[in-house]
Amino acid sequence: MGRGRSRSGRASAQPTQQARAAPCAGEEGAMRIHRRVGNGTGDGAGKASPRGKSDMTRRVSDFDDGQAKRVIPDSDPASSAASGPWLAPGRRSGGILVIAETTARGPVRLTLELFGLALRLKAEAGGALAAATFASDEAALNSELIALGADAVYGVTHPGLEAYHSEAWVSAATQLCRRVSPALVLVGHTAPGMDLAPRLAFRIGGAAAMGCTDVAWNDDGFRFTRPCHGGNVREVLSFATDTVVATLRPGYAEPAAYDEARRGHIERFTPALGSELERVTVVQRRDEKPEGLRLEDADVIVAGGRGLNGPEGFRVLEELAGELGGAVGASRVPCDLGWCPRAWQIGLTGRTVQPSLYIAVGISGAGHHMAGCGNAKTIVAVNTDPNAAIYRDARFGIVGDYQQFVPALLAAVRTLRAEHPK
Repeated sequence: MGRGRSRSGRASAQPTQQARAAPCAGEEGAMRIHRRVGNGTGDGAGKASPRGKSDMTRRVSDFDDGQAKRVIPDSDPASSAASGPWLAPGRRSGGILVIAETTARGPVRLTLELFGLALRLKAEAGGALAAATFASDEAALNSELIALGADAVYGVTHPGLEAYHSEAWVSAATQLCRRVSPALVLVGHTAPGMDLAPRLAFRIGGAAAMGCTDVAWNDDGFRFTRPCHGGNVREVLSFATDTVVATLRPGYAEPAAYDEARRGHIERFTPALGSELERVTVVQRRDEKPEGLRLEDADVIVAGGRGLNGPEGFRVLEELAGELGGAVGASRVPCDLGWCPRAWQIGLTGRTVQPSLYIAVGISGAGHHMAGCGNAKTIVAVNTDPNAAIYRDARFGIVGDYQQFVPALLAAVRTLRAEHPK
């Protein structure tokens, strides 16, 4: 790539610093853009003052100050100046808030990765780390988040939050952010997270950094790295706002380890919800949950594309994935055509994965797909087109018909498993 150009960034304000492009470290042929966005504080007006490390420091004891806690509804005009357990009078907070995604079995892997990133940032920048769980204040779950590193856990509870409801969750998250005034809100780059994060940033007068692969602390604040231009460019953003809401792609941070010796503050938070639940009515909810491993958790993924020429090809891939102990994925076109569940989609508009082995069958290797799987440790490409773009990213390439190669590979795997049983 010869030159890097950036578009004007928008995050509640106009850009104040021209973009600078430089080659990405360790990424041949890629470019890195840095730009500073925004010219105001949290309300989008006035001159931003740089936040130094001293402003980021908060004592853990600030979480439990013995003062009465109050819930601020969306319409409260004084909410931006409200005090909370992270906010000393007249000063903005420097804390980190993780919005945790959980299941009946506990936090999902991406939540563990959010905590891993948050703990690193906390060590670099100082401040406190809190977590929020929606629709549950079970003691076991909250204690689990404390063990992951949270100094405080807010169980956001309300009957309207039992399942994801866009209007209700945005309002509840807004009220909580106005309550604790974090400098950084971390959300998983999932379907709910991508819906929640930008709306939350707008409500609190902050900035949104979507689809990040890294967040780092610099002397003048947080810096956010994310792919752009179809994954061919990495841009680094910094914002002149008091709060930034960022979504993190799966597989880019080390999961936090549990430490049962950690101690923290647990509090129930009940938001004031009314018309939010009436504005949108959920007529039907259909969960597309593939059997077996979640794509984000799979160490081996066998993915199919347009080159499979129909849904029948995915049956063969399912057999191969089963023998390898992996999961099945897909590019966008097969999902659009109904050949496979939408939950299998990998790419810029789908899931982001980072398996040890990624077998791409009949996938051309367009940038929007590689943005979701390009960080796999080993990519094996199978395609009839010898000039397919995916061979540039693949460690091993097979030029040929998958209907001949995949059955032969499946037979070889079965033979090896028979000769070397576990």
